[in-house]
Amino acid sequence: MKTEWLSLEDAADYIGVGKTVLYTMAREARIPANKVGKKWMFERAQLDLWVRSNQPIETYFKNADFKIADNMALRDPQREAY
Repeated sequence: MKTEWLSLEDAADYIGVGKTVLYTMAREARIPANKVGKKWMFERAQLDLWVRSNQPIETYFKNADFKIADNMALRDPQREAY
């Protein structure tokens, strides 16, 4: 599988923040990033994981991937509530 790398500008557009904010976050190691020479590079898959893990709890369950029908760990009342 090929790793897709994004530049600072592309990564900022991808996650919806300004370039200055993203640069500061990368420099402070608050976001997964790699410095190649003088440029910051961002792996798309790592950004996806970071975004999912840093979203507010209010929106987490709305966006969570759920599997109700085939999940044998759920009890019948839970399936019925769905």
